[in-house]
Amino acid sequence: MITVDMNKPLVSILVPVYNVEAYLPQCLDSLVGQTYPHLQIVLIDDGSTDGSWRVMQEYASRDERIEIYHQENQGVGATRNHLLEKIKGDYVLFVDSDDWVEENHIETLLPIDGEDLVFLAVLTDKSDVISVGITCETGCIVDKVCDCLTLLKFI
Repeated sequence: MITVDMNKPLVSILVPVYNVEAYLPQCLDSLVGQTYPHLQIVLIDDGSTDGSWRVMQEYASRDERIEIYHQENQGVGATRNHLLEKIKGDYVLFVDSDDWVEENHIETLLPIDGEDLVFLAVLTDKSDVISVGITCETGCIVDKVCDCLTLLKFI
C-alpha cells in the first residue's frame, strides 16, 4: 500500500489509451513508481482492439490510485475532454500512453513548498515536448526536459 500525505496536493494524471498494449506497461510502471505518491491516475480506453483494456484492468487491480474507463472510439480529442471530467486533483498532467516519465517527474514539476505556480511554458518540436519552464511566485525558474504535455493547477 502507498503511504500518502493528505496535506500535499493531489496530482491527477490523465492518460488516453488506444491500441498501445505493447507500450502501456512501461507507461503505467513509470506512473505508479513516481517518488511523489499523492496521485490520481485516470485512463480511458478509447475503443482499443488489442489487449490495452486487459493491461489497464491488471494495473487497476494492483494500485488503488488507478481509475479506468472504457468508451467506444471517439478519437483522442474527445477522450482528453472526457478525462478532464474525471479530475479530482489540484494539478493535472497529461501523459501519452505510449510514453513514460522519469520516477521523479511529478515531484520535479510541482512548485517548491510555499511557492505558487504562476506560469508554465511548454516548447514543442512537432509533437514532442522539449522543455518545460516553471516560474514560481518569487521568480525562481526551473527548466526541465520531459515527455509531458502540461502540468496545470486548478483553482
